[in-house]
Amino acid sequence: DTTDPLITGTISTTNSQGCQPADAAAPQTTIGGLESLGISISDNCTAHSALTISHNDSFSGTCPIVLTRTYTVLDDCNNSSTVDQIINIGDTTPPSIVSCATDITTGLTCTTTSLPAAYTSILSFEAAGGSVSDLCTTDANMTISSVDDLTIGDMDFCSSLAAD
Repeated sequence: DTTDPLITGTISTTNSQGCQPADAAAPQTTIGGLESLGISISDNCTAHSALTISHNDSFSGTCPIVLTRTYTVLDDCNNSSTVDQIINIGDTTPPSIVSCATDITTGLTCTTTSLPAAYTSILSFEAAGGSVSDLCTTDANMTISSVDDLTIGDMDFCSSLAAD
């Protein structure tokens, strides 16, 4: 027998939540498991139950990590065919602010010029008492941005300051 096993169809690309290659689904280890991914496998001489599979994983990229898992189907006469599975492993969960920096209550007036400068790094935000968390990104690799939203709660107080 010199005919390779026949693999019909393709395996759909899948996405996995995670930060590292180990977060991908485990590889299939049986012909039935491999066929459950949407392909069919046959051979002209080797019984379906006697076909064997192996796999090789290769990785590229960082966000997402792209796992190319190449399955090899082998018959009793060492003829083989391959099929690839692509798994994108990525972090889709945004970072969270666990606690805010300490409120500033002194030295403020009713103008935006008295506002302190916005935090420009996670380090300065955390030094002021804030904390952040992310599943995959370390604090050192996160960035911070801000939008000033000045709400003056007591307009009478500010108006009386201006009138004095």
